Amino acid sequence: MTSKKQATEQTRTVRTPPGGTPTVYSNQVQVVISPWDLRFIFAELEEATAEEMVVTERVRIAMSPAHARAFLELLSRQLDKYEGGFGPIHDPIKYAEEQAEKGAI
Repeated sequence: MTSKKQATEQTRTVRTPPGGTPTVYSNQVQVVISPWDLRFIFAELEEATAEEMVVTERVRIAMSPAHARAFLELLSRQLDKYEGGFGPIHDPIKYAEEQAEKGAI
């Protein structure tokens, strides 16, 4: 006798705050770890000279190590899909150095 498992449908409700969910740009991230969580400090490098860097913190996100591991796996799969569709992601510093050596910049 074969048993069939019945699939249960689950509804998902996504709530957004009044005014919508903000979008935050970040070109810099710092990670702080403890035995209990990982904290990601997303910031934006706004200006840089030989003497000074101006960085504005945009948002801090804390998550459990288990959530961070799941996030890492999800992000890795999404980056693989991105590169499959748009080509490899270049290290911007290495790319700039290569272009400078070629005299392109």
